[in-house]
Amino acid sequence: MYLSELLILNYRSCQKLHVRLESELPNIFIGINDCGKSTILQAVGLLLDGKPKFSYLTDEKKKDDISNTRLEVGEYTELFEQCQIPPVPGYSKKESLVAGRFILEGSDINSKNETNLSNHLLWVVEKTPDSSVWLARVFSEEMRKHTDFILTLDNQDGQPTELYKANNTTLNRHKKELNITDNEIENENKVGRFKNIELVRAIYTKCQLTPCWVEYKSDKGFWPEFRYLDWNITLEQLTQFANDAIKTKVDRQLVTAERFANRQATKAQKILNEEL
Repeated sequence: MYLSELLILNYRSCQKLHVRLESELPNIFIGINDCGKSTILQAVGLLLDGKPKFSYLTDEKKKDDISNTRLEVGEYTELFEQCQIPPVPGYSKKESLVAGRFILEGSDINSKNETNLSNHLLWVVEKTPDSSVWLARVFSEEMRKHTDFILTLDNQDGQPTELYKANNTTLNRHKKELNITDNEIENENKVGRFKNIELVRAIYTKCQLTPCWVEYKSDKGFWPEFRYLDWNITLEQLTQFANDAIKTKVDRQLVTAERFANRQATKAQKILNEEL
């Protein structure tokens, strides 16, 4: 996948910034010192790093990473409207926000990683109309922590039901309340009990859903890794960055090879069944 759009709000010198990025060409930022070039790159790290480095105001520290001048609620809402998505709820002028639109590609979800992905992410990916997923991270000055959100097709009667996070018992209760028969549920394995995500699909077909931001526990290993390179990195770090980049290319080829092998195995099994 690749990052196609980036929103940065109330972070350092970026009070309000919407950046569109190229997918096939290098994205180059040019400007005088202290105009925000590094801030943009570090904001990507805030969104993708497992342990983002964000500075909160304390008695010892008189400076934090939240902008000195902060967006008004109207400006905040207007920016999301320009992106044609709903605003992340609960905005406060005591927080920074970074959001990104990721364009998924064919190998991002495959037989190796699909079983380890959350039902929440699988539902989001399944329902995206344009292979894009919006991810957001909010840093709260009051809470001194960050919260992750993902744009999800879920909003019903003003509130997300979050059934993709529910257990099997809860989902079967909803199934019974909505009078959903087994024939209305697609069983990918054709036999055995339904997966939770299969129950979620069947239940949500009975609901009127709209996109909304839902708190999200990030799926490790799915999102791109972020690396910030400057002239101070060591040769060991540079070698690791190069290995990561090569591994990405190799993994893509392995996924293609695996798909081909699976198709051939299916054909071979069919021939064998006919002979038997």
